Amino acid sequence: MEELTGLIVAARKGDNDAYEAVVRRFQDLAVGYAYALLGDWQEAEDAAQEAFIAAWIGLIKLRNAAAFPGWFRRIVYTQAHRRLRARRPELVSLEQVAEIAVGGAEPVLVAEEIATALDALPEAQRAVMLLHYMNDFRQREIAAFLGIPIGTVKSRLYHARKQMKERLMDLSDISTQRPSRDNQFTEKVMRLFDAAKAGDSALVNSLLGQDSRLANASGYVRTSLWGSDASALHVAVMHGRKDIVDLLLAHGADINARDDKYRFNALIHAIDLADFMPEYAALGMVDFLLERGAQKDVWACAWLGDGAGVRERLDENPALVNEIGPGPSTLLSFCRDVDSIQFYLEYGADPLREYERAGKYGRTTPLRDIAYRRHYEATRHLLDHLGWEVDIFWASIMGDGERLRALLAADGGLARAATSPGHVLGAGLSPLHLAAQGGHIDVMGALIAAGADVNERDGNGCTPLHFAICFGPKEFLDPLPDLTEAAQDIGVYRLLTDVPRCLIKQGADLSARESKGGRTPLELAMSPFEDETDRSEVIALLKAAGAA
Repeated sequence: MEELTGLIVAARKGDNDAYEAVVRRFQDLAVGYAYALLGDWQEAEDAAQEAFIAAWIGLIKLRNAAAFPGWFRRIVYTQAHRRLRARRPELVSLEQVAEIAVGGAEPVLVAEEIATALDALPEAQRAVMLLHYMNDFRQREIAAFLGIPIGTVKSRLYHARKQMKERLMDLSDISTQRPSRDNQFTEKVMRLFDAAKAGDSALVNSLLGQDSRLANASGYVRTSLWGSDASALHVAVMHGRKDIVDLLLAHGADINARDDKYRFNALIHAIDLADFMPEYAALGMVDFLLERGAQKDVWACAWLGDGAGVRERLDENPALVNEIGPGPSTLLSFCRDVDSIQFYLEYGADPLREYERAGKYGRTTPLRDIAYRRHYEATRHLLDHLGWEVDIFWASIMGDGERLRALLAADGGLARAATSPGHVLGAGLSPLHLAAQGGHIDVMGALIAAGADVNERDGNGCTPLHFAICFGPKEFLDPLPDLTEAAQDIGVYRLLTDVPRCLIKQGADLSARESKGGRTPLELAMSPFEDETDRSEVIALLKAAGAA
């Protein structure tokens, strides 16, 4: 268990080799368990692959590394059941298990009989039986993975064996389906990650030649342009590889498919990058994708600045104004100016429409997103629309020093106030947290002078320094990485050092640990975020200040 804990801790810090070792260790368990739920080896392998990707992305949220087996089993369960829900009724049969390599004169008939016998077992017994025969796993390992006592494993195995006693010799050949038999499964997962990250047309062509289903496969990629789950098509689009895009489309890639986490499709990726990378815009990838059938929906129109297209689609379906799209977000969420805000408000946009954002954001709203992106005129317009006053919290995040000083003059205790659990900006946030998020050094000074605690904790146990590392001001790298360098994990933004330096000077505790992941400011800064931001300058600042 200590070895596994070490691997998980290393993988959580972005160590690919450590995570590959985790995949090798759990691949047979994952496929065996998925098969117990799905009854189809290929689907089980695909579900397990998706589970490994989801676990890699979500590993940062796992507080206790020793709890990985049970945590990962729940992810496998979720991926398998997602596939069950997506099946058409005629595909629910277990007949495809005839592909199992069993001995005897009539292997297909034998396999069908095994499938029938397995299907007759209760799901709990079927899972234990399959895990035992996949790779002769020890009962202790099965218990840890399923999150049940060893005694329960023994009991389920006993009853399952009793029911299937006439087929135990044949069932033992299930081990021929274990991914570890030739390392194909691990290699497929890791090679898919590497091919997507590098944009290697020769390797993509080779992989597609072996298995055309990879045209729609997804994997975890971490580059300057993206740090999450993406399809091979999305990666080719992000790196401007039109040749790979055409190759993938020819093999059946879905040009309009969105990733599950951020809901980006190929066109949204292209629009997003063309907005801030002149080199990328010059490639004409947006028009290239539209010519090949990419759907120009209301979000694509909005991100392209096609007001007429947005209006046409909202007139046809007004409910779209509050639908959840890429980000995830609503159309209102990415507005930068008052005119755009008002346009959507007139269509009934709700500034308080809740949705779940991945990574550091959690549950959020258009109003919070606009404020966190520092579009303060737009924020103030929404506050006026809602009839809300600019209190100490809004004055802090918007850097309204005049309003903040007036509020503190009336009640100095406001410097130590905290947002309520359901506050739109987040729970338990002090004015200092919010001023740090906005990068308002003068406001931070006024709050500290009025008695604000530089080490106050928010609802997640984060100090203002933690908060600034997550959400503080950043700027584009100058120069931006070109599309070749962008294959490296170097970010397109850099986190500015002004706010962390100010907080350190004011006595920020460098050993304080936030409660969500138990990380110090330095450990948090070194964590793999999904915001394409280079934190190396802040990391150097923290180390120079004595952080360990």
